[in-house]
Amino acid sequence: MSINTRMLFLYYLATFVLLLASDLVGYALTVEGVLDLASEVNGLESLHLGAGLTTALFIFEHNSIINLAISIPFLGPIAYVFSLGETGLVLGYAAASLNPYSGMGIYGPFLAYTVSALFPHGLLELLAYSISLYASMDVSLSITRHERVNPIRWLILLSISMVVLLAAAALEALELGLVRSMGL
Repeated sequence: MSINTRMLFLYYLATFVLLLASDLVGYALTVEGVLDLASEVNGLESLHLGAGLTTALFIFEHNSIINLAISIPFLGPIAYVFSLGETGLVLGYAAASLNPYSGMGIYGPFLAYTVSALFPHGLLELLAYSISLYASMDVSLSITRHERVNPIRWLILLSISMVVLLAAAALEALELGLVRSMGL
């Protein structure tokens, strides 16, 4: 099974760009008073996350639903843009909402982006989403070109993305545990 690594890298790069762009849009819209995601952010904060395995499984369950949606042929790219766009908007909203307390100003959304995308869990999570997008596009393009679709290839790519996503969830749970142990 060969994959076009250049295309996969472009999807991975696009993931970072889309997340940062929507983060900055979320920040700007919140500062201007256009966007209010308080109920959504409060819902996320109110979730009771246990320690270790419980947290990792919860994170994996949540992210695997997104990952599965991204892997669906033809619909995957829409799910990809929507989920990353919404995540970025929430990051931007959170950065703008915390600004009066943190005094970070425009640096807030960049810090939120860094923690979300460039920490080890984020790098793996975004890679998993990129692999699923690649799988979706691979099948979609095969169908539109009237080529033979290889469902085994799609399943292998989806399986790889799920394993990467599970590793990302374990790392994120570890990172959250470290933050909690530091009293933050």
